[in-house]
Amino acid sequence: TYSFILIGSAVLRMVNADTSNPIVGFVHGISEPPSRWVTRKFPKLVVRSSSQVIDLGPIVVLLGVGAVLIALENSLRYFL
Repeated sequence: TYSFILIGSAVLRMVNADTSNPIVGFVHGISEPPSRWVTRKFPKLVVRSSSQVIDLGPIVVLLGVGAVLIALENSLRYFL
């Protein structure tokens, strides 16, 4: 579910959704803290061009969530 929230947050950022909407605010509130932490720890994940800024922190968080899910699945399969 969190993976879908991260993807939805990225889509909402691309279309510049209104953050006063409660659903948009909830999605940003859930996905922003881990992404902000990753971006603070690894500042080179922010790519700047002449017209826009692209933050790759949410992609790293999404990959991390996927890695944790794979590790949990494999460990549960091993122990059960």
